[in-house]
Amino acid sequence: MTEENTILLIEKRSSHTPTFAAALKRKGYNLEVVQTGGQALEQARAINPVLVILNAASLGSSGIRICRQLRESVGKPIIHIIGEDVEPPGPEDRTSDILLKLPFTARKLVNRIKRLMPADRKDTIENGHITFVKSIRVVRIPGRETRLTPKAAELLALFLSHPGKTLDRGFLMRQVWNTDYVGDTRTLDVHVRWVRQAIEPEPASPRYIRTVRGVGYCFQPDSVSTKSQRKTRHAHKSARQIRVGKQPEAAEGVKSPAEQVKTPLAAAKSGDGAKSDAGVRSDGPTVNGADKAQNRPAGKDTGPASRVGKDESEQGAGV
Repeated sequence: MTEENTILLIEKRSSHTPTFAAALKRKGYNLEVVQTGGQALEQARAINPVLVILNAASLGSSGIRICRQLRESVGKPIIHIIGEDVEPPGPEDRTSDILLKLPFTARKLVNRIKRLMPADRKDTIENGHITFVKSIRVVRIPGRETRLTPKAAELLALFLSHPGKTLDRGFLMRQVWNTDYVGDTRTLDVHVRWVRQAIEPEPASPRYIRTVRGVGYCFQPDSVSTKSQRKTRHAHKSARQIRVGKQPEAAEGVKSPAEQVKTPLAAAKSGDGAKSDAGVRSDGPTVNGADKAQNRPAGKDTGPASRVGKDESEQGAGV
């Protein structure tokens, strides 16, 4: 073990209760041993251990207060060892990651240490707040550790390896159960529920493993969920603009099609027919010249006006 992987052990030599310092050193762990809670707080700040083991049984106490102080000041995983006659702390008082009650063997303690040591093996998958050790089928999230069944472990490994992707039921059944039969996938649903119980803050309202109705399931870690929400909001905004019928803005000085084309009746009502717009041409036949020709007074010589309308019509037709 390197100095970076130091374990802080709080333990007193005692003839009445088992001690574990010697056994852990024989296993090759780098230990820093202290005998009081105060010394533990000082050493924890100095060496920044990867793990804290509190042998409260050797101190002759419940260890609840020391455990709480360590959690608040150090923030590292804690293994809490209590005596055979000590009542385990309730949920409101428990601040350790693993609670062990004497008697047990040093081998059991070593197995628990392996679960909490930093992931330096190839069989560990980390994704967001989830750490999954495949070899021992243990998944950890802040404040919780769960040992999965073999099939649930395979299922979680698939989800963690495909973040943001929808995995259909057929694919999951083939990969985990080695079968193409999807007529009854209740077994799959049960195992998904077990995985949710291990990684979801609220399994009844899943946040990370989401059901894709009629298809399968999708694992969405926080980063993927945030990107999906942004894309969804952008798509909704674009859809609202299309429903409203928002037109692209015209360039400065260019009229929109609705402003360029007016019926003779609309032009007459707005007074545009009386304006001298003969020189204004559009891409199609000029409508304003026709308006003037249609609105000329009866019996009046309107040759020039008619001529302008005709010329513009011919020019427009030739465009």
